[in-house]
Amino acid sequence: MKALEINVDSAIVMIANTEDTQIQLNQMIFKSFDTALANKIIDNCKFISIDSSKLGVQVNSIKLSKQDKEELRICIKSVYGNDINITSLPSLKAVKTELEAIKPVTISINSTWLKIRNDLFECFPHKLSEHVIKAWFDKLDANEDLVSKKLILIGSSFYIGHIVSNFGEELEYVAMKNKIKIELRYKNNDYPEIVYPFKQMSEAKLKQLISKKY
Repeated sequence: MKALEINVDSAIVMIANTEDTQIQLNQMIFKSFDTALANKIIDNCKFISIDSSKLGVQVNSIKLSKQDKEELRICIKSVYGNDINITSLPSLKAVKTELEAIKPVTISINSTWLKIRNDLFECFPHKLSEHVIKAWFDKLDANEDLVSKKLILIGSSFYIGHIVSNFGEELEYVAMKNKIKIELRYKNNDYPEIVYPFKQMSEAKLKQLISKKY
């Protein structure tokens, strides 16, 4: 029996293309909807490629108006092409357990990223923190440089750009609080890395600024 041969290079390209397409769709959704609804759509809708000409859309725990559905359809076709066949997939039952909820977790002393993640969680109001961590920070890959005491977070330009624009103060605060450098690095080295803290204001003033944001 002939062994199954897998073209690793082709598989990697396919995964990369799928991720790029999802990022493009997320960008189009943010352009087409207000921020709150765009976040809900990205959190609760899954876009599953069935084949080269068909895309399945699974809508979970969110109700969209006819106008919203049509706008979402336009977003999909603008990314996948006008010939894409869009089909509705059965939604998952909205079952929430304690395991599904994102909460601060118990960590080991050496787990720098989890410590920073927990501190970031505490920076946001309770209703917002779960979404921010799940939708944005959990999309980054984390590496720890123990020698230079630096946490490196790597992600696409879409996620890095949004985090810098919207959550820069929070990153500055947790970096100062933990006396560590946090480096945001673009996945393809598209732009220079961004390193926190900048130390342009005190930790106390940063905390006040963050509290006023929400």
